[in-house]
Amino acid sequence: MQSVFDIAGITPLDCKNSRIAAEGDFPVLYRLEGQKEERVGCFEAKRAFPFEKEDEYIVLLSEEGKDLGFIRALSERSEQERAILERELSRRYFMPVITGIQKVTERFAFSYWKVKTTSGDLEFSVKDTYRSLIHLGKRIIVTDADGNRYDIPDVTALDRDSRKKIDIYLW
Repeated sequence: MQSVFDIAGITPLDCKNSRIAAEGDFPVLYRLEGQKEERVGCFEAKRAFPFEKEDEYIVLLSEEGKDLGFIRALSERSEQERAILERELSRRYFMPVITGIQKVTERFAFSYWKVKTTSGDLEFSVKDTYRSLIHLGKRIIVTDADGNRYDIPDVTALDRDSRKKIDIYLW
């Protein structure tokens, strides 16, 4: 009987059938078959569930966008491999945390935000603000007009003045 992975054409990658290395700044996947090792090539790492399971179900894609397989959990890889994967994921999913909101103004279907973040003070614009805020319980993900994302891990933890500036968009 075929497994669900065989039917879907998805390859689970574990320490027995693959190895991850770095060649300069690029992550490289190797397939292992017994004593043989085959270089598959550079890859791009993506989270299948970026908000719910940050360290599980990591999908590896070739430079052409072809599915190379997935890693069930980062904890199943060696410390060195984990570091390579975490570096790649942090590049892809760079998302400053908003710690305070200084100003939000609206003009012509855009809102203009001036915020304090873990990466310093930032200013950005948001198109169609109501649709650009993803509500995940108390967590809010803000996507700006350029596709950059900003995280508010717990909107109730923001100071009163910050909350007042965005309350109109929250509920």
